[in-house]
Amino acid sequence: MALISLGPIVGQARGAVGGVVFSHSRSGPTARAWTKPTNPATPAQGAVRGIHGTLHSRWRDVLTNTQRVEWNDLADLTTFTNRLGNQHHLSGQQLYIRNNAALSLMTRPLVDDAPERAVYPMPTFSFFKFFWAGQWTVWATVSLSDIPATTTYAAFWQSAFLGQQRYKCEGPWTFVALWPFLASAGRSMKLDTTPTFTADRRIFFRLRFADSTGAVSSLAYGQLDT
Repeated sequence: MALISLGPIVGQARGAVGGVVFSHSRSGPTARAWTKPTNPATPAQGAVRGIHGTLHSRWRDVLTNTQRVEWNDLADLTTFTNRLGNQHHLSGQQLYIRNNAALSLMTRPLVDDAPERAVYPMPTFSFFKFFWAGQWTVWATVSLSDIPATTTYAAFWQSAFLGQQRYKCEGPWTFVALWPFLASAGRSMKLDTTPTFTADRRIFFRLRFADSTGAVSSLAYGQLDT
């Protein structure tokens, strides 16, 4: 799906034209090629659907009116930027689900009370090869701009070893590790569950940060040629 920017002649677009489906979301106008809907029902897809279903129910049945108002207020103060550079806001429910779905996939507990900020800033990170314990392995370095007042968590996922002609990876992703940072400006160490080093391949990483209050960063990606 692609985001589009409409001009003065065409202000809105809905429906399908020549195999292209136009719609609108809180992120802005979108366009995608029409395809017959599929439902592969992979385990990962099922897990995400389960998380979202749980969070919808919690928003409706578990959160108090005060908690919902706090998430709505936080959503009004939180600006997201889409790929076209256009700014938009989520609803309080969408923000609650965004943050808690990410926390769940990071193996962190759910947060019903709205944090002071919704989005955690993206720290500096890198991946590199390192000869350790008699074999080549993958190490990661994370650098925080200052020592955080609350515990920060970094969650890592990785792809399989792929051909070096690949420039992008959509998954599947394997959860690797969760690193806590307490009174620390960073960390550099081996990703313990990284497979045995394979030469002339490319491995992709997905990375997300959160703090103990429930603020969650956007997803970041990295790669390493072996």
